[in-house]
Amino acid sequence: KPDFEKNVTKRGETEVSEKHDADYGTNEDIPYTLTIKVPENVAQLKTFKVTDTTNKNQLVQNASSVKVTGIAKGEGATETKLTKETEYKVSVDPDGNGNSVMVVDFDPQTLKKIGDYAGGTITITYTSKLQSGAAIAGTGNVNTADLIYSRTTDVDKEDNDTNKPYQIEDKSVVYTFEVNIKK
Repeated sequence: KPDFEKNVTKRGETEVSEKHDADYGTNEDIPYTLTIKVPENVAQLKTFKVTDTTNKNQLVQNASSVKVTGIAKGEGATETKLTKETEYKVSVDPDGNGNSVMVVDFDPQTLKKIGDYAGGTITITYTSKLQSGAAIAGTGNVNTADLIYSRTTDVDKEDNDTNKPYQIEDKSVVYTFEVNIKK
């Protein structure tokens, strides 16, 4: 089973926050980091992808900001940059509710290089822009990411109710506060 974690970098910091929350103002770009511990059998899976869903009035992902790096398993392995369209594909589209959904797909059947990172780590970094309709104070602006991967290594088996892919979810929250000053 892979491990999956979503973090947000706090304003003014260069290191990823361990607390999954940060404070930003509207129209600011918010840096996110998704970290995946890749399963050993990844090359045999039919599905291996990340979806990141936001309320379109609060946050919208920037597909052109996506950068993916990987570290293969083994001592002395170094971080390498993965190539878009060769090792992964990215899309940002609305879902049925109008929310913004970013998909980073590492399709093991067409993008064979994902097997190079079996047992290693893949890191996805990107930014989302905090929209003017963002929630002020309260529960904040939640950003949910899911790692979706096949339940079986039988690539010919169709995904259905009994063979539904596994899903690991992690969230982060961005807060913004409105201040009114009277003179």
